[in-house]
Amino acid sequence: MKNITFKVLSTICTAILGVFTFLIGQVPLIEGKHLLKPYIDTEFAEDYSPEKFDKIKIGMTIDEAIKIIGEPLYKGQGYNDTLNTNYYYTGDGKLLNSSKDSGQNGYDDFAWYRSTLEVDKSNKIIYIDKGWSYD
Repeated sequence: MKNITFKVLSTICTAILGVFTFLIGQVPLIEGKHLLKPYIDTEFAEDYSPEKFDKIKIGMTIDEAIKIIGEPLYKGQGYNDTLNTNYYYTGDGKLLNSSKDSGQNGYDDFAWYRSTLEVDKSNKIIYIDKGWSYD
């Protein structure tokens, strides 16, 4: 009788431990960087690469930057000054877009790499924003 009770308890404890380990194992993946493919959830502009973006310097014109890294994904109103223009070279949600295209409902959400240039009225780059976003 003791032997059967021990087997039942050990099976229940092993199952609980397995579920707990699975759930805890998922925590680092939630809005974290993917270990094998860090840019897995980052959408890039057509000619963009992080190495090219590193060549951009404050004070350059946007035309000089476009020659180096190409056209942005999209443009928007400036962060710091609404009269400025932001040029977005990366975006979040690559996995979401690909899952919608393939008809899947769920997807994993990972950190994404942001790359944005803020340009003033004279078309000079005044701010460069780059880095990982965990949102």
